[in-house]
This record gives sequence, structure tokens and C-alpha cells, in this order.
Amino acid sequence: MSLLEPGSTDFNKLKDLTTILISPFDIFGYELYRYTFEERCVEVPELRLDDGARRIFINTKGKNPEGFTEEFLELMEYINHTTDEVAEKVKSEKIKKIHDRVRTVKGSEKVGVKLMQKWEELAYAREEGELEGEKKGELVLLVSLVCRKIKRGLTPETIADQLERELPEIKRICDVIEDTADYDEKKIVEKLMEERMCSC
Repeated sequence: MSLLEPGSTDFNKLKDLTTILISPFDIFGYELYRYTFEERCVEVPELRLDDGARRIFINTKGKNPEGFTEEFLELMEYINHTTDEVAEKVKSEKIKKIHDRVRTVKGSEKVGVKLMQKWEELAYAREEGELEGEKKGELVLLVSLVCRKIKRGLTPETIADQLERELPEIKRICDVIEDTADYDEKKIVEKLMEERMCSC
């Protein structure tokens, strides 16, 4: 839901997605720094979904340095041992900057508290946004179904019964559809969302 605008029904707009999890232990036990997963069919292994979704697990304690940059390997070592000694040995300026920031946060209780508060605020906002997106997505589907059934000449009572929804909710959607020219589902959803916001 978070990859599309709320209410969007064009799944071609979905971008490729890579989820990365960095773990300070070997989840799968093969002593690799990186495990990459892409969707494949269980029954036909050579059949790939090619939906642009990948999951990458980074194991900071891997034992196969071949093919990885020195900076990556230094970062793995730094994550395993976030100390001044390790930070002094690395060549990467990026890791040195990270360490400076880590030291600042660790040395300042006030900064640490602020960061935690900000993290909590962002997590709450994300949850609220996802919930709102889910509600709108559900409404988009419901409005689309009701529009189709109205075009087939079904009554609100029949529609409510078929969709197993409360009659007042279906009647209100039908009223908004009737007031909207050309069954413009986007306008119908926007109107209903506005009403929901006003009633909160």
C-alpha cells in the first residue's frame, strides 16, 4: 500500500522494491555476507515472477569477502564492533562520519532522547498513513463494485446483501454516485473520504 498513492488502481506504477535487512548474526548459516531472494515458483524453479521485488539479508559476520568492496567489509566490521579503535583503522570517510555521529548521540542524553522521540513520531505517522491508505483502498474497491452493480440495475438493498455490507453505507454510496456525473469513481471516493474526515 505504501508504494502507491492511496486509491491508485494502476499496479504498473509500482516501482522495483528491494528490502534490506542487516543482521549481526548469520540467519541462514552459510557464512555469506549477502543472501538475495527473488520470487520463484516452487513447482517450476526456473519460472521467475520478475515482479521487481527482492529481499536481501546482510550478515555482518560473513566469511566470503571476495566480490565485496573494502568499504563494505569495513562497514561490516564497524557494525560488529562500533568502537573508536575500529573507526580509527577504517579508510572510509563515510564510516568515520557515521562514527562521529554515533559518538555525538551516545555522548548526549538529550540528543538520544530527541532521536527516540523523532523515531516514535515517524513510526506513528507511518502507521497512521498506512491505515489511512488501507481504508481508502478498501473504499475504492467498494465504490467500484457498487458502481458496477448500479449499472446492472440492482437496488441498494440487493447490493448491500450481495456485498454483505450495512445498508446505510451502501445507500450513502449510491446517493453520492447519483450526484456524480459519469460514474467518476475518483470523485465519488474523494467525496466519501471528505465526509468521513468531517465526521471524525
